[in-house]
Amino acid sequence: MKHLSAAILFFIGTAESAVAQKDPLNHEMVFVEGGTFQMGSNWVESDEQPVHSVTLSSFNIGKYEVTQAQWKVVMGSNPSNFSGRDNCPVENVSWNDVQDFIRKLNAQTGKNYRLPTEAEWEYAARGGKQSRGYTYSGSNDLGSLAWNTDNSSSKTHAVGGKLANELDIYDMSGNVWEWCSDWYGAYNSYSETNPTGASSGQPRVLRGGSWNGSANYCRPAFRFWNNPDEWDYDYGFRLVLPIEDESKSEIQTETIKTDEEPLTYVEQDAEYPGGSAALYKFISENLIYPEYAVEKGIEGKVIVKFVVDIDGVAKDFEIERTSSGGQSLERAAIDVCKRFGKFKPAMQNGKPIKSYFSQAIVFQLAD
Repeated sequence: MKHLSAAILFFIGTAESAVAQKDPLNHEMVFVEGGTFQMGSNWVESDEQPVHSVTLSSFNIGKYEVTQAQWKVVMGSNPSNFSGRDNCPVENVSWNDVQDFIRKLNAQTGKNYRLPTEAEWEYAARGGKQSRGYTYSGSNDLGSLAWNTDNSSSKTHAVGGKLANELDIYDMSGNVWEWCSDWYGAYNSYSETNPTGASSGQPRVLRGGSWNGSANYCRPAFRFWNNPDEWDYDYGFRLVLPIEDESKSEIQTETIKTDEEPLTYVEQDAEYPGGSAALYKFISENLIYPEYAVEKGIEGKVIVKFVVDIDGVAKDFEIERTSSGGQSLERAAIDVCKRFGKFKPAMQNGKPIKSYFSQAIVFQLAD
């Protein structure tokens, strides 16, 4: 039986307790498989209506809210009211402030991070294809997964300190409100694909509730808004990284021997023939789900790190991280990686160079 989903993930951060990341520029991302869901709610608020069908492509979203440590390494300062707490979410930031952060982050990393659309945010908060229909993001028990007005002691808390939702994403209910990319506007009644919200407007959308908010605000469908230049002690954000931006290789520049001054740029990253879509297709068609895992109903994700040598050959496969599944999934992941065709090697100064990939393979049983 073959798995249903696999994705290229690169620059995956290492998260310890309360997300003490080794490199604050590395934002740990969660792969969210695309699908169709019913956006909105008929429960309380009129701006959550009408409930309508939305179809989204796959994307990667931050496992955690952006922290004060991550903000400081990019911006060189900390605007937070609850400052001096590196693992707490950055707050006191406007939508415009966040855009400045993203521009500088992308310039430093060469990536294309952005804010989630309102639809992406709600889909991820609901648990995507793994959704169990909870009232909040991951449970019907708000206290187990969210810092809100009932338990926060009127302050933010370290990200990842409560339970995650079905997709292993933290704090999508509570802690800080999260800016989205959309203008705030009325919902359409018809089905939409990858919607980006109103075409114009004044306020921008915030989602998720906060340490200063009630239970109602922490529901995945609840909508809040403010002007893009406004900030508050409970306004923060998390990032999205498009799937197509995940196929870049990590260049090991220190292995290059040259008589010239060390180069600080790469002409061309290593790339699989046909790009990330072709590599995704190869994995999807060739990865075999172990029989033991099928019998036990095991699902999981394995991150494999490997070298792309100067001749384009992938080799030296290592398990970087495993999220459930054990050795049977690890062996299957490495086995499919060993069957890759040749990559186009990374190029610098007209010469091929050695590079590294971190590739996440997601195992998911059919419904």
